[in-house]
Amino acid sequence: MAQTDCWLNNETVLREFKGFFDDVNQRFSQFYEEQFDTNEIALDGNLGNYLRSEEILGLHLKRINRERNRTNYPSLSLACRHITHGEGTHGADLGLILRLNLPNEQILDKAVLIQSKRLYIDSNREFSDKSEYRELFGRIQNRNAESNNRLPPQWDRMLNQTSSSVYFIYSPEKFLYKNKLLDLGLRVIPAQRIAGIFNSSSSPRRSFTAYHAYKMARPFSQWMTENFICCSIGDMSSQVINTALGRNTNFSIRSSLEMSIYADETNSGRMELDLWNR
Repeated sequence: MAQTDCWLNNETVLREFKGFFDDVNQRFSQFYEEQFDTNEIALDGNLGNYLRSEEILGLHLKRINRERNRTNYPSLSLACRHITHGEGTHGADLGLILRLNLPNEQILDKAVLIQSKRLYIDSNREFSDKSEYRELFGRIQNRNAESNNRLPPQWDRMLNQTSSSVYFIYSPEKFLYKNKLLDLGLRVIPAQRIAGIFNSSSSPRRSFTAYHAYKMARPFSQWMTENFICCSIGDMSSQVINTALGRNTNFSIRSSLEMSIYADETNSGRMELDLWNR
């Protein structure tokens, strides 16, 4: 059944968008499963490359536009660019910006701020329920420690900018749990949830494992389609959008992913996938 609160109220179109992000997730998580020493900076760029892949998007976009034309809606185009800004330590890893320009359907710009964290292999050099996201809670050793030089936690720094702040949990496609393989892949969890986990007396605190991500975080394709594109998550203020684009000198962004979805009245099924690096 189509998601009733989404501006894209066609079930087939929603399913194809989700299929695209599923394919991105699969390619990305399979890559990481094989290249598990890849750091977050390279993984951020790798994700951007998959999101702008004509090979991955082409068939899904063709199906989307076939359905939209059948129901008398104009074809869609999707453009994605990855903008790198250099190193930054006091802000976020990624700014994700969505620009929707579909007259009579949805016209808006919005953004989220993202920290990316990767899963480490376990002592047996494999991904299992014992594998941890070692850097998820940062370098905080004692939450009661008082230090004038200590930065606030990453989640607090993002949440001070906007409640539309999340963590991208970089993971392999599957992990071992009780002698069986469970699907994992790239997952998304709100920064508020990470803050709550850290501050909870019953939380895993400094240990957040593959199984915690499996139970607590949303699959990337679901989050992108049902939350981000369907508009329940994202900050529309110009200040946050500019921050996500790396234009806030007081809050650094390592790189930005800017996605545009717009009506294409003149060229049915055309796809633009461009990359500009700064």
